[in-house]
Amino acid sequence: MRRALWIPALLSAGLALTACSADVDHGSQGGERTTTVSSPIINGEFDDGTKNDSVVLIETELPGGKAAGCSGTLVAPNVVFTARHCVSRTDDYSKAVYEDHDPAKMMIWLGNAPRFLPDGHVARIVHDSATNLYDSDFAILILKTGIGTMISPMRLASAPEKYEAVNAVGYGVTTSDTSTPTGVPKRYRRV
Repeated sequence: MRRALWIPALLSAGLALTACSADVDHGSQGGERTTTVSSPIINGEFDDGTKNDSVVLIETELPGGKAAGCSGTLVAPNVVFTARHCVSRTDDYSKAVYEDHDPAKMMIWLGNAPRFLPDGHVARIVHDSATNLYDSDFAILILKTGIGTMISPMRLASAPEKYEAVNAVGYGVTTSDTSTPTGVPKRYRRV
């Protein structure tokens, strides 16, 4: 019974608090981090780093020199709420979920754009162990240490109301032209 209450609450909070970007390929040009993103976040306003401090960038090192980037929300100093497809290998077509990514290869970044060193590292991935993403696309990351004091409040007592406005916040590019690496600045949009 308790599980039935917290799953809709987490899903509602997750929709309001997280956004994701697609796989990114990190290259190097004169020591700078560059990225290529295949699924851009378009429009919205640039976050100057003060409006949505609890939103973090999750970067996962993947085989073959690639990385995946997703957004998450800091809900405690050492806890990040994110989407399940950000922490597990999944099939885009069938929505099947396979094994989790290696937590040791997951880094957390604070601020409006990644810097040279990550702010935190993932110790453990927690989710409901569903075998597909239907109604189960959420996960919690437990960090090795606390990394922030800007914690996002989560409303667990009730679901969002019809026509209630929320801020969608996430990292991504600002144009549909993904051929030029532009980094992944944090953006937000009231929806």
